Amino acid sequence: MEPQNLCCFTIFTVLVLLVDSTQPPFSCDSSNPSTKTFPFCKTTLPISQRANDVVSRLTLDEKISQLVSSARPIPRLGIPGYEWWSEALHGVAYAGPGIRFNGSIERATSFPQVILSAASFDANQWYRISQAIGKEARALYNAGQATGMTFWAPNINIFRDPRWGEGKKHQGRIHC
Repeated sequence: MEPQNLCCFTIFTVLVLLVDSTQPPFSCDSSNPSTKTFPFCKTTLPISQRANDVVSRLTLDEKISQLVSSARPIPRLGIPGYEWWSEALHGVAYAGPGIRFNGSIERATSFPQVILSAASFDANQWYRISQAIGKEARALYNAGQATGMTFWAPNINIFRDPRWGEGKKHQGRIHC
């Protein structure tokens, strides 16, 4: 392992170990006795039955509130709020309401522009980048500094025309 990679890995590992170990909110949390009575919390039931149950319990306003990027909590059902917009185009980013670098984790790895990464012709590099983004995102979520685990990341879209302004966010026609 390169010295600078070892240094980055060591710093990230220390940050993960320093993360507060509080449990992030989950629906059907076993520590919340009121959720034990809901059929949608029973993992032994088929998923379709559980989904139908939770949807049937939601009011129209609650259903509508789940269709936006900042889905509000539904306390009467034990459903926490969720943020659907978090950015990870170049790594976990502080661009959007889903991530906060104001706790025990103050920053994340920033990776090169997507089309530049594609120019490396290293197929395994994509795996390593996505693995790092996933670990950092999970650490932020577990530390309570992320309000969701859904990230906007590189698109898989063939970029053929250099005049397209969004082209830099795609791998282009380079095949790894």
